[in-house]
Amino acid sequence: MKNTFSKLVLAGLFLFTANVIAQDYDWGALLRNNDAWFATNAQAVTVGNSIIQHQLADGGWRKDPSTTSGEWAKSTVDNDATTSQIIFLARLYKARNTASYLTSLQRGIDLLISGQYANGGWPQIFGAGASTYHAHITFNDNAMIKIMEVLFDVSLKRNHFTFIDDTRASRAKTAVDRGVECILRAQIIFTNGDTTAWCQQHDRSTLAPAGGRAYELPSVSGSESVGIVNFLKTYLSTPGNTTRADVARSINAAIRWLDRVKIVGIRVNNVTTNGSPDRVVVSDPSSTLWARFYQVNTARPIFVGRDGVVRYNLADIEQERRAGYAYYGTWPRNLIAAGLVTVPNTGPVTGTLIGSGANFIDSLRVFNPANASNWSLQTNLRPQQRVYGDREFVTGTIPALLQGAEWISPAMNTRTATSPDTLVRFRMRRAGTVYVAHEDRISPRPAWLASRGFTATSTRLTVNDGSADRTFTVYSRTAAQNQVIALGPNSNDGTSTSMMYLVAVRDGATSVLDRTQLSSYELKISPAKKGGAVNVNYAVKESGAVRLDLFDIKGNRVRTLSHKTKDAGTYNERFSTNGLAKGMYLVKLRAGSQTLQERVLITR
Repeated sequence: MKNTFSKLVLAGLFLFTANVIAQDYDWGALLRNNDAWFATNAQAVTVGNSIIQHQLADGGWRKDPSTTSGEWAKSTVDNDATTSQIIFLARLYKARNTASYLTSLQRGIDLLISGQYANGGWPQIFGAGASTYHAHITFNDNAMIKIMEVLFDVSLKRNHFTFIDDTRASRAKTAVDRGVECILRAQIIFTNGDTTAWCQQHDRSTLAPAGGRAYELPSVSGSESVGIVNFLKTYLSTPGNTTRADVARSINAAIRWLDRVKIVGIRVNNVTTNGSPDRVVVSDPSSTLWARFYQVNTARPIFVGRDGVVRYNLADIEQERRAGYAYYGTWPRNLIAAGLVTVPNTGPVTGTLIGSGANFIDSLRVFNPANASNWSLQTNLRPQQRVYGDREFVTGTIPALLQGAEWISPAMNTRTATSPDTLVRFRMRRAGTVYVAHEDRISPRPAWLASRGFTATSTRLTVNDGSADRTFTVYSRTAAQNQVIALGPNSNDGTSTSMMYLVAVRDGATSVLDRTQLSSYELKISPAKKGGAVNVNYAVKESGAVRLDLFDIKGNRVRTLSHKTKDAGTYNERFSTNGLAKGMYLVKLRAGSQTLQERVLITR
């Protein structure tokens, strides 16, 4: 994320004095120098020594060396920090063969490798507080992609890193491969089954789209997604990766989606309003632009100011943000013009057709050729029923809402698959509720559950593996007639120590709060069927005072929806949106010592 520090543009002879060494360098200008400059210019040594001087204990660098407290005092990849220092030192070492430069850059590379999350992602700041957006997997300003570009060169011992030792090259390759798997799993799939692109940030545990600053809400990015796709194209074209059909399909899905969401007929003009910079949108039939942010599941361009409220026109946010942030751009233009990539013919792209059920499930396909023969469609889900096509395990406790449902019997061995991003797909013959029972030993849950509209319920079922009953949490979502349901891998890392998920479908929009098993307080927001209203479903664990309030995004109470003493159980409140301005609101539940909150977007 671009900061407001004044950058020292290094040009000409790059004359430095001691009092500017700690400034935020223009790394682009520095790294555009040729090899001769690194070999002969004394100022290259000055910069190199300054880099070593400001290297932190973990091997990384701050984006502003003068910052000594808070999150920004830690090592980061924001504003090209750490990756730029590593590249600069690599070029300086190749030119001068000075051991101190090698040692420093090796420590930097080691941080990039060790700082990777187990699921393959990287944070914006190493060691960032878990509750901050800096801990999210960060594609914003191509942060994670720049890490992967450096490590990709290290892994191949090419460009500026031909001298790297084999051990680091091997570790870098592993990190890059894991990073690619993370990217594929994080690709956002809408509830209608459309595979799209990526958010600026993704949750470090679930991989779901996540927010950054107040004006960077969970969304699909028309900017950062381009850098991701370009890296995937480079990765796919490299020997050893050319047969990765899953990578090719991910690339093509993103390109197709970016092409679909282009905005034809407008351009953005830079103007002056009340003496200050501003931007306005004007008509121009010859112009094509893309939005920086697209709303998840609607693909509608959104514009958010510092108040965090979603708006749908650039003119509706404050002037300072309009002029100071790129909400429109041409980022995907060249990517789309280059066309789609060829998908390697390494297996059935269309998946294995399992069949169709009598009631809900139509054209079930499984994208796991090695185990597809052990998948099947079943009716009348009940206790003591064989669960998997390749195991003798049987169902134990089946909650009432799932008994008798049409269901899918999976292959246990499919649990180790981490790709493709859609592992199971079917179409709904008629409207109903889709349930996914996911084993509780798997943590974190796969990101697609949340991104594809599934919500955890308080309902559990069990499966006996011959030695113990294993507990599964039931996730649910409603689905319309003819809607395509796409389900992803069982886990983020292909673990083989837990069970494959189960899928069941039945009619009715059954509440996501099961009245029979209340182990916690819960809060769930959903639009009312007739529109103009919002349903608030909630569960309270024990009797006592319960208060339900609606707040605007600034924290002002707008309405009290309920304030009563209630027994333990599940409840529903329905409130009208009449009289409410469009925008983001918070519903807060206070019960006992618990406070829960959920966002709700009012659009009419």
